[in-house]
Amino acid sequence: LAGHDGHNLHLYNPRDVIYLEEVLRFEAEHKIGQRQVKAKQRDPDNPKSKNTLLQIIAVMAIKGYKYNPNDQRSTVPATIVNSAQSMGITLDQKTVREWLQQAAECIPPE
Repeated sequence: LAGHDGHNLHLYNPRDVIYLEEVLRFEAEHKIGQRQVKAKQRDPDNPKSKNTLLQIIAVMAIKGYKYNPNDQRSTVPATIVNSAQSMGITLDQKTVREWLQQAAECIPPE
């Protein structure tokens, strides 16, 4: 660049330039800007963890699939099996029904 008086005008000293590749390498080496999310491992045998999981199932079944735990017969287990199949997951309808029953037991009384 030339200044208004004709002299070269440098906005930076070329020796002081840091190339993007160097910045990215430094950030990667020092894990700068990377989210350090560590998933908390849950013990599936822990009764509190299992109860929480059953409550999650109950909420999803009741609010998402309109499951009524008081119904003698329900089409919800079959619907869940079909939804799972659409995602490439194979579930047994009897197993789904049993888990829904267990989940319903975790719902606090009204």
